[in-house]
Formats: sequence, C-alpha cells, structure tokens
Amino acid sequence: MLKKIAFVAHEFGLFSGHGGIASYLYNICKYILFNHKEVSLYVLVNCYDEHSDLLSCEQLKVIKINDSKDVYKHLSSIKPDFVEVADYAALALDCLLAKNLKKQFSQTVFAVHHHTASRECYEWNTSLPIKYANFFIKDSFMREKLQIMLADAQISPSHFMSDYVKKNYFIHDEVRAFNHLNMDKVDDREIMEERLSQSYDFGQFSDTFNIFIISRVEGRKNQRFLVEQFIKFKRKVSKTKLFIVGNSNYDEITNEECRYQIFKEIPPEFRNDILFFDFANSKQKEKFIAIGDLCVLPSTFESFSIALGETILKGAPGMASKYTGCCDYLGKTVDVAAFDPFSDDDLAEKIENFYNMSNEERMNILSIQQETFSKVTSPTITVDSRLKWINEKLKSPNKRFHLDSWQFVNGEEVVSFTGKHVILTPNNKKNKLIECFLENFTFNHNFDDKVIMFNENYAYINEIIDAVDYGCPIMILNAQNVFSKGSLISYKEILSEIKKRKEQVVEFVINGFGNLEPNRIHLNYMLILNEKLDFKGNVNG
Repeated sequence: MLKKIAFVAHEFGLFSGHGGIASYLYNICKYILFNHKEVSLYVLVNCYDEHSDLLSCEQLKVIKINDSKDVYKHLSSIKPDFVEVADYAALALDCLLAKNLKKQFSQTVFAVHHHTASRECYEWNTSLPIKYANFFIKDSFMREKLQIMLADAQISPSHFMSDYVKKNYFIHDEVRAFNHLNMDKVDDREIMEERLSQSYDFGQFSDTFNIFIISRVEGRKNQRFLVEQFIKFKRKVSKTKLFIVGNSNYDEITNEECRYQIFKEIPPEFRNDILFFDFANSKQKEKFIAIGDLCVLPSTFESFSIALGETILKGAPGMASKYTGCCDYLGKTVDVAAFDPFSDDDLAEKIENFYNMSNEERMNILSIQQETFSKVTSPTITVDSRLKWINEKLKSPNKRFHLDSWQFVNGEEVVSFTGKHVILTPNNKKNKLIECFLENFTFNHNFDDKVIMFNENYAYINEIIDAVDYGCPIMILNAQNVFSKGSLISYKEILSEIKKRKEQVVEFVINGFGNLEPNRIHLNYMLILNEKLDFKGNVNG
C-alpha cells in the first residue's frame, strides 16, 4: 500500500523565473494533498518557493538539499515507498548505488522522470553533441546516464519523450508516459479581454495579427528561429507583430544574454514589430493572450510544454514542432499546428496558412486543442492512473541479478574466452577492487548490452581509446553474444567490439579506486590499432 512518496528535483513551486518541473511538482503535489490524504509527500529540492501555499499542509514536507549525498541521507531516514527523481543532476544516484551494492532501499521503487537532463539542455541549446560541452556538463551527463540505468522504472511527460529516451539512452525498460497535470479550466476569453480592457488600451493592437511566445529565452526554446520565420511572414503580411515574453538565459558558448543575441540580429526595419518582455506571472500572461491571435512554441524538441497548453485554455490557439510532447494535445489539429523545425519555410507557411483562415476555422482549431489538452492533462489520466501504476510497481519490482562469471584480459596477451563477461584492464592493480564490486553489485536488464567503464571519478571520455590509455578498466557485459567459448581474444577484438558500442558506455566510480595510472606501456600498440579501427586518436592529450 502506497503511503510515502518522495519527489526529488532541482526546483519546486511557482516562484518568479521557475521552470517547467517546478510548476509540474507544485500541481501534482497539490492534487495528491487534497485528493489522496492517505499519502504523505516529501519534496527534496535545491530551491523552492518559500511562500508557497502548500507549505502549510501537514502531509507535505519540503526539504532543501545540495546534492545526491544529501538526498541519500534524508531518504535513508524517510524510507519512502516510491521515489520520483528528475533526470537532471542525478540527485538519487547515491541512493540507487546503495540499493544495488549495500542492499538498502529494498522496499523502495525509484523511477526516473525524463523531463530534460544535462544532455538535452546542452544539445538542444547549442545543436552540438554532448562531447563538445564543458567538463561539468559532460560529467553530469555520465551521472545521469548511470542513474537512468539503475532505476527501477522510467516515466516521461509525453509520448515523444518516451520514444526519445528509449532511442538515445539505449534502455530496455518501458518508458511510461504520463502527461503533466493541469487543473485550469477553459477561460472565457471575451470576459478576460473585457476585464483587462478597463486597465489597458488594447486598441493599438486590434488591427494587427499578433503572434506571441511565453517561455524562458534560451537556445533550446529556439526563439531565434521564430524571429527568422516571423520576418519571412511579415514580408508578405505587413500588419503583424511578434511578442517574445520570458526571462533570459545566457548562451552556453559565448555567454551572451540570449535576448540580446536575438535582438542584435534583427534587421532595423523589423525591430519595432518584434517586442521583448521579461518574465510574466499567470496574471501578466493574460495581457498577451488577450491581444494574441496565435501562440507559437518554436522549440525544436520539447518534453511537454504545460505553458503552451495553459495558453490554449485561456483562448489562444497553439503551434509547436512535430518533435515535441505538445503533439499529445494538439490532437486532430496536428496537420496545421505542428511544423517541421528542420525546414526553412514550414513554420512561416503554417503561420501564413493560419492567418488566411476564417475566424470560424481558427476557433474550431482552438476548440479541438482545448478539448484535447483538458482530456490528456486531467487528474484521472495524469495522477490517479499514475498512483495505480506505482502500486503495481510496488507489488512486482524489476528483477535484479548478480554477475556469475567474468574474465580479465591484461596487456597484449591473447587468451581463450571462458566467461560471460570480459574486462579489458591495462594492469592488474585494480582487479581485486573490481572483483569485490562485481561480487556484491546487482544489475538489471538495462545493462544487458552495455559497456562498463570503471573510473576514479565520473568523467566523460570522448574516445574509448583514451579510457584505455588512461588506465580505466572496461567491461563488456554478455560478451558471450560476441565471442564464442574457447575462441582466442585480445586487445584488438575487444577494442573493436567496444568501439561499436561507444554510445552504450556506462561509468562506475568505485570507492577506494584511487588515482589511475596512465597506461603508456601499450601506447604504440594502440596507435597501430588506431588506423585499423578508425579511431580519431587521443583527443584529450
């Protein structure tokens, strides 16, 4: 029976500048507190709204934490039945390592919520692979990846995100999609406009077609692309304006403010019709919705935008990329409201198409989107069914297993393959520590086809050959699927196989591993392999 739920993330509540996961946690906690009083809630976060109306609830305890070690300390005391941890920052990693190594938390189910992790923040912001990120982001990615592999269950806020995670993280778990909860009802836009018009003069915008976006200004939200498409549209339709609303982040690479970056690229003749505003709370958003004809979320990828859905409910039709979770609530309007972000003209053409529609056609699109959004974000689907799913997980947790045999291959030796799993190790110094770890650690089926790198710290390594050169032992799980028993194997065969699975490397840090010694003995041998295996070489020096 589910009695204690812990939510672990980096933010919670509706403070100024909050992100999507903060409002998501606020909404789901509020619903559970008032509709499932038998459940106690614990929220462990780095920052939260200290003035939140939920803090007075006896069922809820909000705990400020710094890192994964803090989370481990608090959850060890709380002993929750279920933990939902955000993918970002891997804040439950210490708990999951303890569960698999020390057999703690045996009655607790851990689920990773795939909202947006370090990899997505970087790659969606910059359009560059994670290997070009700074060391902090890459190391965070390795922690997050391990947390995902070790978790008992996986959930996401949309079908898009479920598919994305399965494909890009190579996990075998089902990634269950639960859309984010929304408790708002459809607003009467006319009443809202009438109320606001008593304080604000909207007449100056009555004869223009007004497009707007309410979102944090940053690379992954892709406002720059929206500006480009808007200018193409404006060359055809002169009476139109674009409103960009939201607080601004800084560019990952140049450290420039993203809003300024976008503004300075706008041709002077269009600047009066592209207007920037800072963070808007729920009341302030109404002013933009009241004058808006179309809300466009330009993100190339997006897990699930509750903000766009809330805007739709208040009376503005929405448009989003077809590679976002928003498609879950665009419903039958997806053909006219979902654009291809990789096309140079598709968004501008879809905006023009919408502009040319009659008012009746536009209102029909709005009605379909409102109905679909209300349905998929209803408490019955988003929370009640989730609690039922959690109870099922508590009754039948994922199976875990110990590895029963492994084989070390040291140096340049050629050996006969005898075990299920093979460990390529540059020297014998760390073998006993690895053996002790493997004898006590339990794995799950997410590791079936993975490569494990043992290290002194979580460090992303661009090329496998660097890991070998630096002295990191590397293990191929279920190597019997590659090498037949009794066959001769050496560095060449093992490195060839590891190279094929580069994206499937998972890193473990072993306590007491100490400093790794650079393995220079086999450097010449590996450099010869460089050409044969088409490696890029030692990119880290």
